[in-house]
Amino acid sequence: MKTISKILIIISIFLISLNSLNAQVVNGWTSLNSGFNGEVNAVIKFDTLLIAAGSFTYAGTTPVNRIAYWNGSSWQPMGDGFNDTVYCLALYQGILLAGGKFTYSGSTPVSRFAYWNGVNWAGVMGGANGEIRTMLTINNNIYLGGSFTNVGGIPVNNIAKFDGTTTFSMGSGLNDKVLAIEEYGGSIYAGGHFTFSGPNSVSKIARFNGTNWVPLGTGVNDYVYSLKNYSGKLYVGGKFTSAGGNNNIKYLASWNGSGWNAVGGGVDNEVNAMTVFLGYLVIGGQFLRVGPQEDSNYVNRVAKWNGTSWSNLSTGANNRVKALYTFNDSSLVAGGIFSTLGGRMSYFISMWKKVVTYSISGNVKYYGTSNPVTSGKVYAIRLDLYTKEILFLDSAAIQTDGSYILPKVRSDSVYIIAYPNSTTTQDYIPTYYPSATIWENASRFVLTHNETDKNIFVHPIQTIPGQPYTMSGKLKLNYLPFGYTSGSGMKFKAGSIISLKLSGVYKSFSISNRFEDYLVSNLANGNYEVTVTRLGYASKFTNVIVNNSNVVNFVINLDTTYNPTSVTYKPEIPSGYMLSQNYPNPFNPVTMIKFGVPEFSFVKLTVTDILGREVRNIVNENKQPGTYEVLFNASGLTSGTYFYTLESGDFRETKKLVIIK
Repeated sequence: MKTISKILIIISIFLISLNSLNAQVVNGWTSLNSGFNGEVNAVIKFDTLLIAAGSFTYAGTTPVNRIAYWNGSSWQPMGDGFNDTVYCLALYQGILLAGGKFTYSGSTPVSRFAYWNGVNWAGVMGGANGEIRTMLTINNNIYLGGSFTNVGGIPVNNIAKFDGTTTFSMGSGLNDKVLAIEEYGGSIYAGGHFTFSGPNSVSKIARFNGTNWVPLGTGVNDYVYSLKNYSGKLYVGGKFTSAGGNNNIKYLASWNGSGWNAVGGGVDNEVNAMTVFLGYLVIGGQFLRVGPQEDSNYVNRVAKWNGTSWSNLSTGANNRVKALYTFNDSSLVAGGIFSTLGGRMSYFISMWKKVVTYSISGNVKYYGTSNPVTSGKVYAIRLDLYTKEILFLDSAAIQTDGSYILPKVRSDSVYIIAYPNSTTTQDYIPTYYPSATIWENASRFVLTHNETDKNIFVHPIQTIPGQPYTMSGKLKLNYLPFGYTSGSGMKFKAGSIISLKLSGVYKSFSISNRFEDYLVSNLANGNYEVTVTRLGYASKFTNVIVNNSNVVNFVINLDTTYNPTSVTYKPEIPSGYMLSQNYPNPFNPVTMIKFGVPEFSFVKLTVTDILGREVRNIVNENKQPGTYEVLFNASGLTSGTYFYTLESGDFRETKKLVIIK
């Protein structure tokens, strides 16, 4: 009885959390057109323009050679760009500077240190003889860090000061690469992989006292990637697992001028970037979790800290965040090696900002009678492409006449679904628009304007209250996001809907919690048809017999509909949309499907059976121009003939594949 009560409480909390949604100002991660074809290491605001730099060579179909500016709708090249990686950007007296591994801009020698003259890139004072990895401007000086021994003809050791005309050494310099520089308490601090400055031991971080580099206690035990002055402390991020000899301080630490401290229970992996945005310290890296407890925030590589507690920025990124920059009071830019941020496709760069919203309205009615539904909620939802969490974009109460209005739904690819107010007082099954009890039969639409007449016909429950039996167990989702070793207790494991039908009539339903538990109550004896549906996973159908006892430990496993072994992108842009015949064919269980996209567009690649039922949703996202090779894994499908279809805009092409097991 305690277990059943616990499950009911958790399911109720799930529904209450949905009901707590209300329309507010909508902020979120937004892709910047097609993004790039390689990693972004640095971003900066120059005049009114956003500049991005890294190792990429294309933005969509436009060659940009490792640096580009955003004109508000597309990325554009800056002169000839560079022949190798850009690691850092800075402004010096209104001039844009770039540092990195590059040696040429077109045919112009620039030797790792260059400035933008308004038309093209030019070298600065003969450049550096090794990589420039970080730059910081303070008053009339710019500080350079990296792996070099000469800047502008002046011998230096991995760090230098430049006043616009002359390079100056800083004491004895540092004996290994410098990756971060920051000002704190009137002094210059450097972080990296060094261990000495001259004869002085300075383990990975040091302060310049005007003459020499001095240690911060015993320093840290591994790479420092980022430094940021925030709220009276110096925050240090990196690869280290000990700070000041304390093995409980890992990856992120604060220095108060005299000692080291952990930050909010710490993070569980490397920190690569930091910025201050709207009063928060925002960090990015390869971490998944912040905080010390087992149920601490899983934030996925980007999080914000207010000095006392952590919070997330949507559902984070699917791979490392390497750059963060505050563009203005309402916009934050992230760069790195990710392809999704906030569960949306964003190739290597994304902006957190206020986003366009639209309304969705209609009526909720009972299927079969068209009588109005008088209670419950309607939600606009979508699937997080990284975690496969169900994202609730907006909600609205169903009015007594059956009408609803979702007032602020961001422009997105959305489903809408009606839920009753609770799982204990049930009068209909959660139903997708227009009248689907499984999500594969629902109508998804891309929201570009206010939508009306989105009427949902829900399937009623007919039962006699007080029936004695229950059915319980787990609805297991087989997918784990990249970087996770377990999903137990995570939000992306919740939300599976299990419904039971007896003699063609729905009798009850339940929604699984984040531990994948469910409990269906109010069951009489009988042979029930069981349906389990979860957005992003193939729906399952089975039967169960209730015979004078509860059904316990009944487990149903769901396979993700996005089930390729791998997707390989090549910047070979076709003249038009292209879908090739899979190879090998017939196959078991893996085959290669190749397709081409000539322009940035929303692409859908699906597999259907001979009856036209969708069995796999392989691609369902924006794609940048290029050629893609998908290793499709047909595990879980039976032998037979299937069809795969590529759709984008007005283009649609279908080919046949055969599975032999």
